[in-house]
Amino acid sequence: MLIEGSISALYNRVYKTFYIKAETEVDIALILNNRFFPIEVKNSFQLSHKEIRQIIKYKKGIIGYTGKTIQINEHNIVLLPLPLLAFIAH
Repeated sequence: MLIEGSISALYNRVYKTFYIKAETEVDIALILNNRFFPIEVKNSFQLSHKEIRQIIKYKKGIIGYTGKTIQINEHNIVLLPLPLLAFIAH
């Protein structure tokens, strides 16, 4: 929860950010150039379908976690520091 909050706070300094609560949650929803970018942050080495079931409903959803970089369908799953690096590069 601390990692999610920290990443959300950093993005909120530059972008319009929101939180999505549906069946489950999506940690960060960025609005950039009239485009929607949902981001789920998981501070774990394992991903379960239950944990990511909401984010995979969104096309191009991004999942940041501490395991290996993989791809599930069109969803990018990236190492957790990468969302922070994207913020710093802006």
